[in-house]
Amino acid sequence: MSTETLLALDVGTSGCRAELFALDGRSLGRCYREYGIQTPIAGAAEQDPEQWWQAVVACASGARAECPDTRAIAIGLSVQGHTWVPVDAAGRALRPAMTWLDARAAGQARRLLEERGAAFWGALAGKLPGPWHLLSQWLWLRETEPATARKTARCLFCHDWLMEHLTGCAVTDSTHAATSLLYDIRAWAWSDLAPEYGLPDGALSPVAPAGSIGGRVGDPGVAAALGVEVGAVAAVGAQDQKCAALAAGLDETTATVSMGTAIAIEAPVSEPRFDPELGAIPCFPWLERGRWVLEAPMTSGGGAFRWLRDILAETEATSFSRLIAEAEAVPPGAEGVCFLPYLAGSGAPYWQSDATAAFNGMTLRTGRGHLTRAVLEGVASDIRANVDCMHDLGCPIERLRLFGGGVRSDLWPRIIAAACAVPTEVCAEAEAATRGAAMLAAKAIGADPEVFALQARLVTVPEAWAEAYAGVLAEYAALRQRLWR
Repeated sequence: MSTETLLALDVGTSGCRAELFALDGRSLGRCYREYGIQTPIAGAAEQDPEQWWQAVVACASGARAECPDTRAIAIGLSVQGHTWVPVDAAGRALRPAMTWLDARAAGQARRLLEERGAAFWGALAGKLPGPWHLLSQWLWLRETEPATARKTARCLFCHDWLMEHLTGCAVTDSTHAATSLLYDIRAWAWSDLAPEYGLPDGALSPVAPAGSIGGRVGDPGVAAALGVEVGAVAAVGAQDQKCAALAAGLDETTATVSMGTAIAIEAPVSEPRFDPELGAIPCFPWLERGRWVLEAPMTSGGGAFRWLRDILAETEATSFSRLIAEAEAVPPGAEGVCFLPYLAGSGAPYWQSDATAAFNGMTLRTGRGHLTRAVLEGVASDIRANVDCMHDLGCPIERLRLFGGGVRSDLWPRIIAAACAVPTEVCAEAEAATRGAAMLAAKAIGADPEVFALQARLVTVPEAWAEAYAGVLAEYAALRQRLWR
């Protein structure tokens, strides 16, 4: 008899990952496929939505090839946020999807903020308008591509587009709806702003709870392409960072830190909180009604470390592991070398889009180990700044859980633990989003979601580091103040 499985899909910005899980939490097969982002003009960052579906089919097939004697009875979705595509009445894409990296709507975002003010947007949407939000991008579309806007019947998030392909019915969840600026995060419902900004009636998908049954795979062709049963449940998914935080163990006192190319910190809060004076950290509904999270996005993380490795690379031997080993030989504070990690501007909590990166304090003694340690410490300094803002906003953070590619070495987690001065754990696996998607699929069919959650180990920190990093953080604060006057 074939084994019943769950098909977990993580459809991200740069690629798709599929993983098949047994109902007891075991991973049976996985596959990853990359796809690109198109930049036809300056500021653009678009994707062909068909490539999402092609990647889903290819990844599902690849994962199934590793465990052919199985049958998937449910599908879970973890999906990139802030990415949407306008479609006509027949559901056909009218143009490429606009991703969260698309910067062309910056002017529209500024206008939204000027017209209604920070207090209005903070109370309604839990965030300030940015060029990555659906409403800002919709206004850009109306002004720049009016013919496309006139033909638009619906605005589908990537999640909704995939659900329609799976089940024939588009549906979204609150974590995606909250990326639009049109969702009331206190009422857990669409606001009445859509008509005011020219969106057509019915443009926004119905909102259903993450982990509920969004529909079933009724098309035999779709079922065969994905290797799932006809009638398999398609669970309502969630934004990828929220899925990852779920699997990594976010709870009432635990914040999670995604250590990828960029960094996202998720922290629980008992009620919606937003304050422009405390980092303007965006607030989102959590996966369960009546709970919320703050999400602090940082533009630099593993990407800064990769940048350093690339510019220092002399031979194939200049690897991440070698740089880490050299950094371990350097004491906390990198002997006065500091690095401001703003290679792509600054995200939370400073929001300085024009900020640039800089090394400071270098001498003739400075070597690769100093530079590497300074990069790791510079990112850790910004993590601590966000954690402090979250504390001040009412997040009872008693523990951090780290996951992602940045935790593959022991050094960076230890630096973060010392800088943040809170018990810190590292998840056993780098990838968390597919497990979060599996947890939502399990919930939809009444299985136990907790068997898919990641295990973690406690990070140990030398006692002397606590005092040392208090001084390091003060140095970073003074450096930013000098440069950002």
